[in-house]
Amino acid sequence: MIVKDECKIIRKTLKEINDIVDEIIIVDTGSTDNTVSIASEFTKHIHHFTWIDNFSAARNFCDRFATKDYIMTWDADSTFILNGKNKFKELKNKSFNGLDLILGSWVVEIGDNGLPLKTLAKPIIYRRGNFHWEEPIHNVLVSNISNQVVKSKVYPEITFLHTKSKLKNEVRGDQTKRIIERALKSRREPRLLVYYGELLFKEKDFQHAEEIFNEFLSKYSNLEESVFVIEKLLFILLSQSRQEELNKLVEKYKDTFYYHPRFKLLYADMIAASKFLKAKKFYQEYLTTPVLEDNRNYYYDIERFYIHPRLMLANILIKENDIKNALSLLEDVSQNTTLHSTKNTVNLLIDQLSNT
Repeated sequence: MIVKDECKIIRKTLKEINDIVDEIIIVDTGSTDNTVSIASEFTKHIHHFTWIDNFSAARNFCDRFATKDYIMTWDADSTFILNGKNKFKELKNKSFNGLDLILGSWVVEIGDNGLPLKTLAKPIIYRRGNFHWEEPIHNVLVSNISNQVVKSKVYPEITFLHTKSKLKNEVRGDQTKRIIERALKSRREPRLLVYYGELLFKEKDFQHAEEIFNEFLSKYSNLEESVFVIEKLLFILLSQSRQEELNKLVEKYKDTFYYHPRFKLLYADMIAASKFLKAKKFYQEYLTTPVLEDNRNYYYDIERFYIHPRLMLANILIKENDIKNALSLLEDVSQNTTLHSTKNTVNLLIDQLSNT
């Protein structure tokens, strides 16, 4: 763990993981509170790192002190939820199935029913010496071994979340923006452009975000990042009722990216916006090869990638008077949605259709 000024939460965090790890290594990056003294109650392996606005540099420094076969990367504000800790224990007892890399499910947002709504597959266990971290922010784990396939697997059951306070989120956001802007002065690399565009998008600075996303698309063609950028651009264009530009954007990249499930869903939504009934076959195509929960690169949102296309297709089927198949989709939605409002609305619709 790399930490700084975490005295309010670090004892609870270390208590939670103390019984599932063989050693705890702490790298402090300049705490001015009691973080270090609390951590010393759990481990003697405490080291200090002069902060240089680079999270990967700190993580690589921390990894140097590990002595076991596998490294578990963790944050002071991380905590297991649901059955995540037990699943971790099961895998450890099986020597992590001999894998090089294990990704867990970082729960970014929780639905009304207490189950994950939005998740991201994120590295949690990796074989010592086989990897290093890159990028100053949003660290990327990179293999050190060339010409060899990395044996990895996503375990969505290893669920965990970060419990940052609103203030800490604001501080981290400002820090992230500063680091990215400085890095972009010397290198306009694809990942940095995507990070920066996403940050501007979250700040609702859509004009600047659009410029950054268009710069990315003019220079790079990485599959996952390109589809993510197109998604964001479509949202901006749609929110500003720029339908003609939206259509041109999707058609421009259709031949390149249509086989990708995220793009298929975008295309279905674009068709539905102007020719609702004609979107039927496109939603059906998406549902044969949907975005899966083990998506490794960007967030998996169950409401977006599972619930939304079924609702859209169900509404099309209702208009076509195919009530039987519409009801099947709606019942699926009712069972799997994480939002009470969606569940209540769908259940009312199911009752109405069942009585017609």
